[in-house]
Amino acid sequence: MCVLRGHGIVTVRADVPSVVAQALALDELLSVSVELARLGATPRDVAPDDLPDLGPSFNVAARWRHHVALLERQGLADFG
Repeated sequence: MCVLRGHGIVTVRADVPSVVAQALALDELLSVSVELARLGATPRDVAPDDLPDLGPSFNVAARWRHHVALLERQGLADFG
């Protein structure tokens, strides 16, 4: 992944769900970081032991299914 200052991000992965998952994870991380900064707090480092390793395919598949379901519920897409 590459952050293009003032232009967004570029990410390359093996498939579309992996690209989407990586971009969404970055967006969520940045949203939390911005909110913490707004509140005057500093994000703490996350220890590797704090994050369970469920494997990349599990995380990507779960995130993809979640966001597809959100789009379908809003009537914005039909991936069925």
